[in-house]
Amino acid sequence: MCYHSVVLKGSVIYWWIELGYPDAFDLGKDGFFPRPGQVVKYYRERKMDDKGKAWTQKNLAKTLGLTDNGVRDIENRDVGMDDFDRRQFLSKLFGIPPLLLGIITPGEIDVFLEKQRKANKTVVLSTPTSTSRKLTIDTKEYGEQLRILWTTKKTAEWQSSLEKLSFQSRQGFFLIVNLCSISSANCYYR
Repeated sequence: MCYHSVVLKGSVIYWWIELGYPDAFDLGKDGFFPRPGQVVKYYRERKMDDKGKAWTQKNLAKTLGLTDNGVRDIENRDVGMDDFDRRQFLSKLFGIPPLLLGIITPGEIDVFLEKQRKANKTVVLSTPTSTSRKLTIDTKEYGEQLRILWTTKKTAEWQSSLEKLSFQSRQGFFLIVNLCSISSANCYYR
């Protein structure tokens, strides 16, 4: 089972945050890894040079043989970050965890997430706020909840539960529709 995109930023947690990395990066255009330029900038600003000062864009430009604008483009627009060798070099230079720069496979990240969840005894349900990489929402889960509600007495609690389930179902549906429209991800219902 894949657990990549745990949630959307702001209301959900990305996989790298779940693994304990900073909540300082937006989702990259691949729809899985964080934006590499933001990752580089974050770690560059925290890396100290020989004089105990933070690395500047100018220092990085000199090291990479680029102009200051070239480094700005890397950090702000992810330009040149599709170069695997560059990502490896920057990972070593700034001590960036390789998985944040995509120098690891999604399958290996699944293994990390599974270990993290077992260590924290986290259970992942396929609900609108915790979906798999394939954006799966288990309609059987909602069907079972509806069946239980249908067979119970119609009380104020029943009405409240039905409204909550209805809201969760709509929220999940709109989440999938929105994610499919902004990404090339395949969306599945089961």
